[in-house]
Parts: sequence; C-alpha cells; structure tokens
Amino acid sequence: MNTKLFIITIILFTLGCKKDNKIETPNETPTTNSGVLVFNITAKINNQNLFYNTTMYKGNATDSFKVSLLKYYLSNFKLKDVNNNTYSINEYVINEHNTSTISFTLNNISPGNYNSLNMLIGVDKEKNISGSQTGALDPINGMFWDWNTGYIFFKLEGEYKNSLTTTLKPITIHIGGFEGTFNCLKEANLNSIDLKVVNDKKTIVNIDLNLNELLNTPQTLEFDNIAISSTSKDAKIIADNYFDMFSVTSIINP
Repeated sequence: MNTKLFIITIILFTLGCKKDNKIETPNETPTTNSGVLVFNITAKINNQNLFYNTTMYKGNATDSFKVSLLKYYLSNFKLKDVNNNTYSINEYVINEHNTSTISFTLNNISPGNYNSLNMLIGVDKEKNISGSQTGALDPINGMFWDWNTGYIFFKLEGEYKNSLTTTLKPITIHIGGFEGTFNCLKEANLNSIDLKVVNDKKTIVNIDLNLNELLNTPQTLEFDNIAISSTSKDAKIIADNYFDMFSVTSIINP
C-alpha cells in the first residue's frame, strides 16, 4: 500500500482577541459600560477530550488517528437578539488546542438578550487581500501561505492507520481558500440559545468541537482517499464536513 502525505492546502487566517488556555468562570467583572463574552471550547473525538500525541481515536469504520496539532481561526462573530436585530463583532481569533479546552474573550459587547450566535471559520476575503497585517493575522503565527492564496483557516496534523495496516502514516490537512468554486469559508450557526449580555458582567459560553464531523458528515472520508491535489476540491469537501463541528453545551449568564 503506498504511503501518502495528505496535504490539503487553501488558505486563510484570523485577527486576534485575548486568548487563554484556562477555563473561565464569571467571578470577576470588567469596568467598561458593556459586557464581555468568554468562550471555552473543548475539542472532542467520540465524546472524549482531545489529547495530543498520546491517544489513538477511532475516526470512522476504517481509520484511527492521533493528533499533534489542531489550530483554526474564528472571526466575524454575529449575535442576533430576540427582535431579530444583528450585532456584529469584528474580531479575529486564532485557537490552538494545546489542551483539550482553550478560552478566549470578546470585549465591549452590546448588552442584550440573544438567541443565536454565528462565527466564521476562517478569515473573510477582505482581510485576505489587505496585505501584511499584525496580531492574529501576522504571518508569524504559522497560519498563512502567501499573498496569492491567503490564510489557512484550519489545520489538523498527526498520524493515522487503517484496518489494512498497522503502519502509522502522516496527516497534514491545511484548509483555506476564500473565493470561487472551492471557497472553503464556512459559518458556524449556533441557534436556539439563551445568551444574555449585561453591562460590566461576563457571560460564559461553553462549546464543544466535535472532530468526528471532519470525517463523517455529510460525506464519509478516509485518509487514504484524501490525495495531494493542485485544486481545492478535497479541501472544500472537508470544509463542508466540519462547518457544523461546533455546538453550545451550556451558557452561564450573569
């Protein structure tokens, strides 16, 4: 069986917010005339917390894999209130799961009662064509290809084996691309939530990231079938799978 290096590369990146690897709880308050959203995102496979390099996870009927890197961008956050008004948060966040659960904070949020949250997985076209940038969009962060192709939205690296072999093979999945037929920008839609933002208070949003989605829905994928490609086709298929990998597990309102 031929050993392949699996690379899907199309690119995008994201601008920074305050980010932390500890789980936040609402025990301190800001001093601004607005609210704060704290996100705790827990990466999981088969309902197990993700741990780097140590655990082989069953990805589907044929593949088991372990992860050495999980890194992605979230941006262009939108809150919709009970009156169907939309509040946009123009922030760019880069997340790397050095631990199962990572945290980041969005400040200066307009107070209100919100029932949906949308966030872009990746970086919008405008930022891809804006030239050299800083913060989370600085190329030094390792989520950038070049100025022609833009930023990397999502990285998954590690090793896998399947039912036909015990030999570990490398996984290098880099997803990007912001326009055209194989546009990989995807929006996570977290609806039917009860999120309250209050002046000078923190609201805690706990989210699970389910990596099983990458291989299983809407298309069942096997790592052996994800070939090196000069087109965006394979990356678009993977992005179509992972767009719904986020789900809200709980919200702690002030």
